Amino acid sequence: MSEALNAFMYNKSDIERLLEIHTLVGGSGRGRKHRVEVVNSSAIVLITAFWEAYCEDLCEESVRVIIDNADDPDLVPKELRKSIAKEIDDDHDKLACWNLAGEGWRDVMMHRVSSPAFARSLKFNTPKWGNIDALIHGIVGLKEVSRSWKWRGMKNATARSKLNDYVELRGEIAHRGSGTQQVLKRQVEDYFGHIERLVELTDKAAEAHLVECVGSGFE
Repeated sequence: MSEALNAFMYNKSDIERLLEIHTLVGGSGRGRKHRVEVVNSSAIVLITAFWEAYCEDLCEESVRVIIDNADDPDLVPKELRKSIAKEIDDDHDKLACWNLAGEGWRDVMMHRVSSPAFARSLKFNTPKWGNIDALIHGIVGLKEVSRSWKWRGMKNATARSKLNDYVELRGEIAHRGSGTQQVLKRQVEDYFGHIERLVELTDKAAEAHLVECVGSGFE
C-alpha cells in the first residue's frame, strides 16, 4: 500500500462527514432536498480533488521508489530521463554531465524530483482517464493504468466513462456554481465508491509495475 493511498484514506473522512451532514440537515427520507444540494455539490468537487491529489502523490512516490532501487538509470522512465538530459544540456556548467558518473545519476534524479519544476509537472486540472494514463506513463513508465479499472459488474470502458462524466460534472459546478446543476446524494455516493475502487486498483497496478521494474514496491 502506498503512502498516497494512506493519504487518500485519511482524506476521505471529509467526504464521509459531508454525507453525515446531508443526513443531519436533510433527513434520510426520499425526495429532493434543496437545503443540502450545496453539500452534494461540494462533495463532488472534493472527491475529484482527492482523486487528483492521489494520482499526483502516487507518481512522486513511485518515481522515488524507482530511483532508490534501480540498478541502472535506464530503468528510470524515459520522459524523466529526457527532461534531466535537457536540463544538463542547458546548464552553463560544461562539467555538469560528470555529475552523472558512477552513482551520481541517482542524486541528480532525486534532486530533480524534489524540484519545484517537477512538482509543477504533476499538476493538471482534469483528472480524466486519458490524462491519468498520460501522467502515470510519463512519470512512472506504467502504460495505460486505466486498463486495470474493471471488476465484477463494471466493464473497463464503463469505469473510464463514468470517471470522465463525474469529472465533467465537477467542472460544471466549479465554473458555473452549484445552482446550475442539480446534484443528488446518490450521485455523491456513486462517485465516492467509484473513486475508492479506482484508487485501490491504480495502487495495485503501480506496485506491480514497480516490482517488475526494480524488484521493490511500496513500503
